[in-house]
Amino acid sequence: MNTNENIFDGVTVLELSGRFDATQTRDFKEKIHSLISNEQVYIVLNLKDVAFIDSSALGSIVACLRSLNQANGDIKLANLQDEVRGIFTLTRLSSVFEIFDDVKSAVNSF
Repeated sequence: MNTNENIFDGVTVLELSGRFDATQTRDFKEKIHSLISNEQVYIVLNLKDVAFIDSSALGSIVACLRSLNQANGDIKLANLQDEVRGIFTLTRLSSVFEIFDDVKSAVNSF
Protein backbone atom coordinates (compact mmCIF):
# COMPACT_ATOMS: atom_id res chain seq x y z
CA MET A 1 0.00 0.00 0.00
CA ASN A 2 1.21 3.48 -0.84
CA THR A 3 0.37 6.59 1.15
CA ASN A 4 0.44 10.23 0.07
CA GLU A 5 -0.16 13.03 2.54
CA ASN A 6 -1.69 16.43 1.81
CA ILE A 7 -3.06 19.14 4.08
CA PHE A 8 -6.22 21.07 3.22
CA ASP A 9 -7.57 23.73 5.59
CA GLY A 10 -5.71 22.19 8.53
CA VAL A 11 -6.99 18.68 7.79
CA THR A 12 -4.53 15.95 6.87
CA VAL A 13 -5.66 13.87 3.90
CA LEU A 14 -4.00 10.48 3.59
CA GLU A 15 -4.47 9.04 0.12
CA LEU A 16 -4.09 5.28 0.33
CA SER A 17 -3.64 2.99 -2.66
CA GLY A 18 -3.25 -0.73 -3.13
CA ARG A 19 -4.21 -3.54 -0.79
CA PHE A 20 -4.71 -2.57 2.84
CA ASP A 21 -4.09 -5.74 4.81
CA ALA A 22 -2.17 -7.11 7.79
CA THR A 23 1.19 -6.39 6.16
CA GLN A 24 0.53 -2.64 6.16
CA THR A 25 -1.14 -2.13 9.55
CA ARG A 26 2.06 -1.43 11.48
CA ASP A 27 3.18 1.28 9.06
CA PHE A 28 -0.32 2.77 9.04
CA LYS A 29 -0.48 2.96 12.84
CA GLU A 30 3.01 4.49 12.99
CA LYS A 31 1.96 7.12 10.44
CA ILE A 32 -1.15 8.05 12.44
CA HIS A 33 0.79 8.22 15.72
CA SER A 34 3.39 10.43 14.02
CA LEU A 35 0.60 12.76 12.89
CA ILE A 36 -0.82 12.85 16.42
CA SER A 37 2.65 13.70 17.78
CA ASN A 38 2.73 16.63 15.35
CA GLU A 39 -0.73 17.73 16.52
CA GLN A 40 -2.34 16.77 13.22
CA VAL A 41 -5.45 15.16 14.65
CA TYR A 42 -8.05 15.81 11.94
CA ILE A 43 -7.56 13.14 9.31
CA VAL A 44 -9.40 12.07 6.18
CA LEU A 45 -8.57 8.69 4.67
CA ASN A 46 -9.06 8.86 0.93
CA LEU A 47 -9.68 5.22 0.00
CA LYS A 48 -10.41 5.81 -3.68
CA ASP A 49 -7.55 3.54 -4.78
CA VAL A 50 -8.02 0.82 -2.14
CA ALA A 51 -9.84 -2.15 -3.66
CA PHE A 52 -9.21 -4.57 -0.79
CA ILE A 53 -9.20 -4.19 2.99
CA ASP A 54 -9.01 -7.00 5.54
CA SER A 55 -10.00 -7.32 9.20
CA SER A 56 -6.51 -6.41 10.42
CA ALA A 57 -6.67 -3.15 8.50
CA LEU A 58 -10.15 -2.44 9.86
CA GLY A 59 -8.85 -3.06 13.36
CA SER A 60 -5.94 -0.69 12.83
CA ILE A 61 -8.28 2.07 11.62
CA VAL A 62 -10.47 1.58 14.71
CA ALA A 63 -7.41 1.64 17.00
CA CYS A 64 -6.21 4.85 15.36
CA LEU A 65 -9.67 6.36 15.75
CA ARG A 66 -9.47 5.71 19.49
CA SER A 67 -6.02 7.31 19.67
CA LEU A 68 -7.22 10.34 17.73
CA ASN A 69 -10.35 10.67 19.88
CA GLN A 70 -8.12 10.73 22.98
CA ALA A 71 -6.20 13.60 21.33
CA ASN A 72 -9.52 15.37 20.56
CA GLY A 73 -9.25 14.44 16.88
CA ASP A 74 -11.10 12.26 14.40
CA ILE A 75 -10.78 10.15 11.25
CA LYS A 76 -13.27 10.45 8.43
CA LEU A 77 -13.41 8.27 5.32
CA ALA A 78 -13.87 9.32 1.71
CA ASN A 79 -14.21 7.77 -1.75
CA LEU A 80 -14.80 4.16 -0.74
CA GLN A 81 -15.02 1.69 -3.59
CA ASP A 82 -18.15 -0.49 -3.55
CA GLU A 83 -16.42 -3.57 -2.11
CA VAL A 84 -14.68 -1.62 0.63
CA ARG A 85 -17.91 0.26 1.46
CA GLY A 86 -19.65 -3.12 1.66
CA ILE A 87 -17.15 -4.36 4.22
CA PHE A 88 -17.70 -1.26 6.37
CA THR A 89 -21.45 -1.83 6.11
CA LEU A 90 -21.25 -5.57 6.82
CA THR A 91 -19.10 -5.02 9.91
CA ARG A 92 -21.32 -2.10 10.97
CA LEU A 93 -18.29 0.16 11.08
CA SER A 94 -20.23 2.48 8.79
CA SER A 95 -22.04 3.56 11.95
CA VAL A 96 -18.73 4.30 13.70
CA PHE A 97 -17.05 6.29 10.93
CA GLU A 98 -18.41 9.20 8.94
CA ILE A 99 -18.16 8.20 5.29
CA PHE A 100 -18.21 10.79 2.50
CA ASP A 101 -18.44 10.52 -1.28
CA ASP A 102 -15.53 12.93 -1.79
CA VAL A 103 -12.55 14.38 0.05
CA LYS A 104 -13.80 17.96 -0.07
CA SER A 105 -17.01 17.06 1.81
CA ALA A 106 -15.01 15.12 4.40
CA VAL A 107 -12.56 18.00 4.93
CA ASN A 108 -15.40 20.52 5.20
CA SER A 109 -17.13 18.39 7.85
CA PHE A 110 -14.45 19.20 10.45
